[in-house]
Amino acid sequence: MTYPTTYPGAKQRIIPINHSDGGMVQPTRGLIPHVQMGRSSLFGWFSNPASGVSSHLWLSKAGGFEQYVEFGDKAWAEGAGNPYWISCECEGSDTEDYTPI
Repeated sequence: MTYPTTYPGAKQRIIPINHSDGGMVQPTRGLIPHVQMGRSSLFGWFSNPASGVSSHLWLSKAGGFEQYVEFGDKAWAEGAGNPYWISCECEGSDTEDYTPI
């Protein structure tokens, strides 16, 4: 079976670093939301070699998605869970409700 590698509703901003090519278990187990603790796109941070982190998706408070890592590749967000879960950073802070996904 072939699984999608991108989310069609997301602006594609695939980063060339800070992820592992391949290695995702298919089918994945689901999606893990994280809170960003900030107010803007994470493209710059995830593109920075010094950050050493990434997620598959970012969701803005307005409801727009950006995709940084293809779904067949491991984002560096969940540690040992990286090969099993799609990760999504949600704009905001830990004192706010998540943006509905």
